[in-house]
Amino acid sequence: MNNKNILVLISVALLTITSINLNAGWGRTYGGSETDKGFDIETTSDGKYLVTGVTYSFGNGNADYWLLKFDESGDTLWSKTCGGASWDESRCVQEARDGGFVVVGNTTSFGAGGADIWLLKIDQNGDTVWTKTYGWEDGDYGYSIVQTSDDGYLIAGKTFSFGAPEYEDLLLIKTDSFGDTIWTKVLGGEGRDIGFCVKETPDGNCIISGVYNSNDRDWYGYLWILKIDTSGEIIWERTYHDGFEGDDWRGQHISSTEDGGLIITGCIRDNAEGAISLWKTDSLGNMEWYETFETDAPCWGECVQQTADKGYIITSLPWPLIKTDSSGNLLWKREHLDYDGCGYSVLQLHDDGYIVTGYRRKEEGVSSDLWLLKVDSLGQLAVEEPITPTVTHQSELFLPVSVGQQVTLRYSNYQQGFHAEVFDASGCKVDEIRLPLPSGTISWGGCYGSGVYFMKPVNGTQAHKVILIK
Repeated sequence: MNNKNILVLISVALLTITSINLNAGWGRTYGGSETDKGFDIETTSDGKYLVTGVTYSFGNGNADYWLLKFDESGDTLWSKTCGGASWDESRCVQEARDGGFVVVGNTTSFGAGGADIWLLKIDQNGDTVWTKTYGWEDGDYGYSIVQTSDDGYLIAGKTFSFGAPEYEDLLLIKTDSFGDTIWTKVLGGEGRDIGFCVKETPDGNCIISGVYNSNDRDWYGYLWILKIDTSGEIIWERTYHDGFEGDDWRGQHISSTEDGGLIITGCIRDNAEGAISLWKTDSLGNMEWYETFETDAPCWGECVQQTADKGYIITSLPWPLIKTDSSGNLLWKREHLDYDGCGYSVLQLHDDGYIVTGYRRKEEGVSSDLWLLKVDSLGQLAVEEPITPTVTHQSELFLPVSVGQQVTLRYSNYQQGFHAEVFDASGCKVDEIRLPLPSGTISWGGCYGSGVYFMKPVNGTQAHKVILIK
């Protein structure tokens, strides 16, 4: 089902941003009065960052997809919410070879009923190119996506709609470049089996990490690693466990390594207690070594990447960053948190530093904000100092593109944030635009019909004419 006609795209209004000025990097939170999180981060071809997550503060329903593009300093270039009247949560983003992005997550607003997988293709401006839902009678969830060598996409997640009654099975959906399904695979046994992460390997096949519970029905799982070919057939699969009853091993994230092997992070836990785990295998999934990093609270690794020095960087709950050498020995760990939070995704940058997205509590026990953190190669930040206020200059608004299917506005020096009203040719107000940043670039008009409109900044005198041509 194509939901293009019912997709809601709303520029986020009243976004609060807290900034920290740091000598070695910076940290910023973004959000409103409710819970907001960033789940995945991707670099863009123009050297910026795209974050996908969930917002309960803004949008059209209970929760919505939240997509934000940032520059190198963490300033917002654009922000979009996508969703319907119910719960919608985006989990993973990848830049496509055509310069756009694909975003996968889950929706109860659209689809076949219950929870369904929701795939969006967006362009560089965050505008929707097409959308697809995948689902059946019961709950179906997408956690990870990768573009394959044929320019299609492979989604990994779980399904309650097929397989063992009352338990999940690993779900794989292969699509073409337009999101149309080529094949679907359901893998697993009689227990709880999930695929958390999928990546393409250099030979054009794909690897998946997750948890396999069908060896035992007592609710503890085995680390599960699979390699599949382009038709979804299993080339090999491995399950690992230490044999201690009650231990739950799960692979949250998997990546290829320079030597052709695999690195996986996740957790080994016994009920509420556990340890962040790091597993290294060869190219056939045979275990070479594993390490664990314990905390005083429930914990797990969320994302792992091999670094330029052949070591590994892990984001996790509760520590945002853990760095190891090539053998998994701990080099350092960094918290950077006043209250609890989590680093869900990490990238190493050209300067050997790291950028992390996740969430950070506003204060103990309350809702969270989306968090973006930039640190140096040692994960370090300097002592936090307030940002020096910018000297106020005359506010400016101009339209480098004022005619088209949508228009582009560029504004600067609005120290209290940008606020404008939009009127149609008859003088009726049809929209308001609010953005918290003093300067920026935005697009407007994608949801409005052809005609002449006028944009007038609040407390300003001059109205600006724009023409939409559909």
